[in-house]
Amino acid sequence: MKFPIVLTYLFLIYETSFYLVKGEAIKNQKSDCTKLMNFLNKDSKDYANNCCSDIHGITCDKQGFIEKFQKLQETIPDMTSFPYLSKIKELYINQNELKEIPSSIFNLTTLTTLNLNDNKIEVIPPAIQNLSQLEDLELETNFIKELPDEIFKLKNLRILNLNNNKIMVIPQAIQDLTNLAELNFNANDLREFPNEIIKLKNLNNLDLARDNIEDIPSTIQNLKKLENLNLNNNSIKKLPNEIFQLPNLKFLNLQMNYIDEIPPVTQNLTKFENLYLNNNSLKKFPNEIFKLTSLRNLNLQNNAIEEIPPAIKSLPELVQFDINTNFIKELPKEIFQLTKLEILGLNKNKIKVISPDIQNLSNLEILYLSNNEIEELPNEIFNLPKLNTFYIDNNPISKIKIVNFSNSTVKDCNLNAINIECYELNTCQYIHYNDVDFSDNEAKDYLKMCKIGHHLIKEFIILGSIAFLLIVILGTVMLIKKKKSKKHNKLNYNSDDKFVKDSIKYVFNEDKNTKSYEDAQSYLNQNNLNVLPVEVVLINNPENYGNYVPLFNNNNLKFNHGSSDMQNLLFSYDKTNMPMNDKKSDKMPFNSTSFYEKEESLPEYTKY
Repeated sequence: MKFPIVLTYLFLIYETSFYLVKGEAIKNQKSDCTKLMNFLNKDSKDYANNCCSDIHGITCDKQGFIEKFQKLQETIPDMTSFPYLSKIKELYINQNELKEIPSSIFNLTTLTTLNLNDNKIEVIPPAIQNLSQLEDLELETNFIKELPDEIFKLKNLRILNLNNNKIMVIPQAIQDLTNLAELNFNANDLREFPNEIIKLKNLNNLDLARDNIEDIPSTIQNLKKLENLNLNNNSIKKLPNEIFQLPNLKFLNLQMNYIDEIPPVTQNLTKFENLYLNNNSLKKFPNEIFKLTSLRNLNLQNNAIEEIPPAIKSLPELVQFDINTNFIKELPKEIFQLTKLEILGLNKNKIKVISPDIQNLSNLEILYLSNNEIEELPNEIFNLPKLNTFYIDNNPISKIKIVNFSNSTVKDCNLNAINIECYELNTCQYIHYNDVDFSDNEAKDYLKMCKIGHHLIKEFIILGSIAFLLIVILGTVMLIKKKKSKKHNKLNYNSDDKFVKDSIKYVFNEDKNTKSYEDAQSYLNQNNLNVLPVEVVLINNPENYGNYVPLFNNNNLKFNHGSSDMQNLLFSYDKTNMPMNDKKSDKMPFNSTSFYEKEESLPEYTKY
């Protein structure tokens, strides 16, 4: 009886604890929600009990404490009285016209994420150090000019975003942020690369774009964990050799600088996938790029490059290749070996010819050929099965038929300033032609229509010719096989057929025992025969019929019952001696019934 009592007692304790915890959670939720709703000037009666579930942008933990608050659209006029939320972790007060960081926020010591982007903050107060648990500090697009030393006491900080401010100098104390993985100083007033950053050993992402940096120090090689480096829109003229010695580098953006060459690639950068060198001063294609064999995106737009080397085939993983606005006159055939290409940008060059091999780019989705010197496009260009953007405007193409791309519809076609002979419906979803934009359904109002499928005539002729040739070859093979079968089986014999006589004399001798299987097989080989005529064995040695079964090809036996001589030859032997139940054979080599259905006497066969 004691055991059930104990169980009941434990159950009561569990139930009591559950309701106490649940009650405390409800109390906590009411408390946090009430405080926040009062701050937001909302009717606490409507939200006090369920702000965690009914208000978007508020998240609570299991105990009912608010752990995330995200201001969505409306501006909060006064943040100075923001309530104390004891368990809050994430606070988003971006786009709120704040001119300073409210002091109330520095009481939220449990914060791990603080987002104050897109405000008008000018100063970061020293009290920022109170937020010792902070991991992500977002202050992008403000008016901050300098950083206090206290910000570098946030030892748990992993992300520091100060993009688009007015900072001119990064203090040396930034090296104390040893856990920092992402540092963004894009669009500030930095004059030089901050050497203090080099000591941030755990840095993965570094953004120093749109500043006024001229030189990159060789010590950058110390950032061994760096994966993404953005230096676009600076004043860089020369790169250090060490920039291509970062083993984990994946992304390098150097666009809009003054670079005319790149340093040697001395390491096997197997993770390097993205290189942006557009809007620089390159006069030739940098051969060092061909050592970056894992490259997926390569942008060389707006340089002065005249030639694409055949070594372009060394980049088999290339998915996007943009070399718009250069001086390319000819495309090497090797470029059409890049079968993983999805985007190919060739606008504003001096290209005259497009090879039919372009059809090999079976994964191509976007093709830009605008503003070149192309006079004719190969029909094979319409074999690209995945194309969805096709720009060939402003080329001196004399006449072209715009027809379906492998029976798929391209989303966007720019056909401005080219001579279109005709257009096939369902080729382009949207069309730009002679400065007019219209849909495929409206094309008949602006373009002459092609006859449906006219472009397939050539393909039908080729396929028909191939089919005819295959039929001729197949028929010839079957005819030869049939003649060969007749020659080797030799089943239509007369009683005086020399072959039968010679076979009988050789294989079966009246004065001696039956010759061996090996002798019979040798005879067949010497006479280029596949099988021994079945009648030879049956007539001359029926009792040993089973020994010669391996020499018969039963499936090919065809007796000419219309030949009386043949029938005489086969029937001349007494049927009582025929091996009808020979244990060495599963079945007779002919239909025995048909041979014994006649009761009349047959002429005897004279042995030779």
